Amino acid sequence: MQEFMRVPREFAKSISSFKDCFIHHAMLQNFPEIDANLMFATLPEVIARAFCFQDSFTYVWRYDLGTPAIKLSGGREIIGTLQFQEVRILVSVIKIATQVLDHRTLHQYLDRLANVKKHPDVLAEFQPLLHREELYGIEHEARGANNKTIDWRIPDAGLPPLFVEVKSRIKDLIESFETLEFAQSLGINEIPAPRHNPAVMLRSTVEKFPARDPSDALHCVWVAAHLKQEANESKSAYDQLEAGKVHVVVFGGWNREASIIGVTAETVKSVAQRLNLIPSDQFFFQR
Repeated sequence: MQEFMRVPREFAKSISSFKDCFIHHAMLQNFPEIDANLMFATLPEVIARAFCFQDSFTYVWRYDLGTPAIKLSGGREIIGTLQFQEVRILVSVIKIATQVLDHRTLHQYLDRLANVKKHPDVLAEFQPLLHREELYGIEHEARGANNKTIDWRIPDAGLPPLFVEVKSRIKDLIESFETLEFAQSLGINEIPAPRHNPAVMLRSTVEKFPARDPSDALHCVWVAAHLKQEANESKSAYDQLEAGKVHVVVFGGWNREASIIGVTAETVKSVAQRLNLIPSDQFFFQR
């Protein structure tokens, strides 16, 4: 019998061996049992022996892997989905990784995925590919500008290649909790709106892209957003970028809905279609 480890007992409706749960979810994604077992066998040991439980609130099966990223005063820590990822998402990522990465690159990716401090970020690298129907020809770590690499190069017949760089915004979530704790220390119980500087995050990606016309190549920054972004600030940060470097910014997660900013409405529509996304304001708010 597994121990509950860091998972509060009231959070766990049921528990399971991680292997049984992983194989079950793989078979739900139409993998034959023998292939599901083979896919499980590729996992690094630290992942394969992760504690697995069914979330009491959403009934989603999760696994405990990661470090508490949010530490408050008095030695307190925030635990939650940064450590407790969904089993179905891991299955989907490993399935896609085995299709788009060569043998050497796959093993390098799995090694990085086994780093518990980086696990959520490394997992999120595959968010842009999760809902695409066609995975053939996708290139990982494509050549960019200034001797940099870009996470994905996605080809589609008759269309310019789509380059996607993935950025994670876990820092926003950490700062949000720190702001909340400070407000509560002053006797303010209202939850403050998230405060962050999207310009800093977007500028850090610009040097990876050469200036190009979107008819030659589409450049996209995918932001794995853990909090909503202020809509006007995000648009202003995008407008200040050097022309031709970044054509589209996607604020997204693991579902198909995403908030998208682009140089033109046609560019936004094209990227949404190619990544099989549903544009929405899910990740935006107005301050």
